Amino acid sequence: MAAKKKAPKKPIVVAPPKQNDPGLVASMAKTAAIAGTATVAVAGTSAAINAVTGPSAAEQQAAAEKQTMEEQQAAAEQQATEEQQEDAEKAATAGLTEEQVQQLRDLASLRDSGILTDEEFEAQKAEILAA
Repeated sequence: MAAKKKAPKKPIVVAPPKQNDPGLVASMAKTAAIAGTATVAVAGTSAAINAVTGPSAAEQQAAAEKQTMEEQQAAAEQQATEEQQEDAEKAATAGLTEEQVQQLRDLASLRDSGILTDEEFEAQKAEILAA
Protein backbone atom coordinates (compact mmCIF):
# COMPACT_ATOMS: atom_id res chain seq x y z
CA MET A 1 0.00 0.00 0.00
CA ALA A 2 1.26 3.35 -0.89
CA ALA A 3 1.55 5.94 1.82
CA LYS A 4 -0.60 8.95 1.35
CA LYS A 5 1.34 12.17 1.18
CA LYS A 6 0.25 15.04 3.32
CA ALA A 7 -0.32 18.33 1.66
CA PRO A 8 2.21 20.93 2.73
CA LYS A 9 0.95 23.49 5.27
CA LYS A 10 0.26 26.90 3.88
CA PRO A 11 1.85 29.78 5.74
CA ILE A 12 -0.44 32.21 7.64
CA VAL A 13 -0.26 35.62 6.09
CA VAL A 14 -1.27 38.68 8.11
CA ALA A 15 -2.61 41.40 5.91
CA PRO A 16 -0.99 44.79 6.37
CA PRO A 17 -3.28 47.45 7.82
CA LYS A 18 -5.26 49.51 5.38
CA GLN A 19 -4.10 53.05 4.97
CA ASN A 20 -7.46 54.57 5.89
CA ASP A 21 -8.04 52.19 8.85
CA PRO A 22 -8.57 54.39 11.94
CA GLY A 23 -7.29 51.80 14.41
CA LEU A 24 -8.77 50.49 17.61
CA VAL A 25 -8.54 53.66 19.72
CA ALA A 26 -10.05 55.87 17.06
CA SER A 27 -12.88 53.37 16.51
CA MET A 28 -13.62 53.30 20.26
CA ALA A 29 -13.62 57.10 20.42
CA LYS A 30 -16.03 57.30 17.51
CA THR A 31 -18.35 54.75 19.14
CA ALA A 32 -18.29 56.67 22.44
CA ALA A 33 -19.13 59.92 20.68
CA ILE A 34 -22.04 58.33 18.86
CA ALA A 35 -23.36 56.74 22.06
CA GLY A 36 -23.07 60.06 23.94
CA THR A 37 -24.91 61.88 21.18
CA ALA A 38 -27.66 59.26 21.24
CA THR A 39 -28.04 59.62 25.01
CA VAL A 40 -28.40 63.39 24.73
CA ALA A 41 -30.86 63.02 21.86
CA VAL A 42 -33.01 60.56 23.83
CA ALA A 43 -33.01 62.84 26.90
CA GLY A 44 -33.98 65.81 24.74
CA THR A 45 -36.73 63.81 23.09
CA SER A 46 -38.06 62.69 26.48
CA ALA A 47 -38.13 66.29 27.70
CA ALA A 48 -39.96 67.38 24.55
CA ILE A 49 -42.51 64.58 24.91
CA ASN A 50 -43.08 65.49 28.58
CA ALA A 51 -43.61 69.12 27.59
CA VAL A 52 -46.32 68.09 25.15
CA THR A 53 -47.95 65.19 27.00
CA GLY A 54 -47.46 66.38 30.58
CA PRO A 55 -45.61 64.79 33.46
CA SER A 56 -45.35 61.03 33.84
CA ALA A 57 -47.13 59.07 36.56
CA ALA A 58 -43.92 58.92 38.63
CA GLU A 59 -43.50 62.68 38.39
CA GLN A 60 -47.14 63.20 39.37
CA GLN A 61 -46.71 60.90 42.37
CA ALA A 62 -43.54 62.72 43.45
CA ALA A 63 -45.36 66.06 43.21
CA ALA A 64 -48.28 64.72 45.25
CA GLU A 65 -45.91 63.37 47.92
CA LYS A 66 -44.12 66.72 48.06
CA GLN A 67 -47.41 68.56 48.48
CA THR A 68 -48.48 66.18 51.25
CA MET A 69 -45.18 66.69 53.05
CA GLU A 70 -45.52 70.47 52.79
CA GLU A 71 -49.07 70.29 54.15
CA GLN A 72 -47.92 68.17 57.09
CA GLN A 73 -45.10 70.60 57.82
CA ALA A 74 -47.49 73.55 57.71
CA ALA A 75 -49.85 71.74 60.08
CA ALA A 76 -46.99 71.03 62.50
CA GLU A 77 -45.94 74.68 62.39
CA GLN A 78 -49.55 75.76 63.00
CA GLN A 79 -49.79 73.44 65.98
CA ALA A 80 -46.50 74.74 67.40
CA THR A 81 -47.74 78.31 67.04
CA GLU A 82 -50.97 77.46 68.81
CA GLU A 83 -49.04 75.78 71.63
CA GLN A 84 -46.87 78.87 71.99
CA GLN A 85 -49.96 81.05 72.20
CA GLU A 86 -51.47 78.75 74.83
CA ASP A 87 -48.22 78.88 76.82
CA ALA A 88 -48.24 82.67 76.60
CA GLU A 89 -51.85 82.83 77.80
CA LYS A 90 -51.07 80.48 80.70
CA ALA A 91 -48.04 82.58 81.56
CA ALA A 92 -50.11 85.75 81.53
CA THR A 93 -52.57 84.26 83.99
CA ALA A 94 -49.71 83.01 86.16
CA GLY A 95 -48.41 86.55 86.69
CA LEU A 96 -45.32 86.33 84.46
CA THR A 97 -43.75 89.40 82.96
CA GLU A 98 -43.76 90.00 79.22
CA GLU A 99 -40.01 89.33 79.21
CA GLN A 100 -40.55 85.90 80.76
CA VAL A 101 -43.29 85.16 78.25
CA GLN A 102 -40.95 86.12 75.40
CA GLN A 103 -38.19 83.91 76.85
CA LEU A 104 -40.62 80.99 76.95
CA ARG A 105 -41.61 81.64 73.35
CA ASP A 106 -37.96 81.75 72.29
CA LEU A 107 -37.29 78.48 74.13
CA ALA A 108 -40.29 76.85 72.45
CA SER A 109 -39.01 78.00 69.09
CA LEU A 110 -35.57 76.52 69.79
CA ARG A 111 -37.19 73.25 70.87
CA ASP A 112 -39.40 73.11 67.79
CA SER A 113 -36.46 73.70 65.47
CA GLY A 114 -34.53 70.86 67.13
CA ILE A 115 -31.83 73.00 68.74
CA LEU A 116 -33.01 72.12 72.27
CA THR A 117 -34.16 68.71 73.46
CA ASP A 118 -37.38 68.41 75.45
CA GLU A 119 -35.32 67.90 78.61
CA GLU A 120 -33.27 71.05 78.01
CA PHE A 121 -36.45 72.98 77.25
CA GLU A 122 -38.11 71.86 80.48
CA ALA A 123 -35.01 72.74 82.53
CA GLN A 124 -34.80 76.24 81.05
CA LYS A 125 -38.56 76.72 81.40
CA ALA A 126 -38.37 75.79 85.08
CA GLU A 127 -35.61 78.40 85.61
CA ILE A 128 -37.70 81.11 83.92
CA LEU A 129 -40.83 80.23 85.90
CA ALA A 130 -38.86 80.13 89.15
CA ALA A 131 -37.53 83.67 88.63
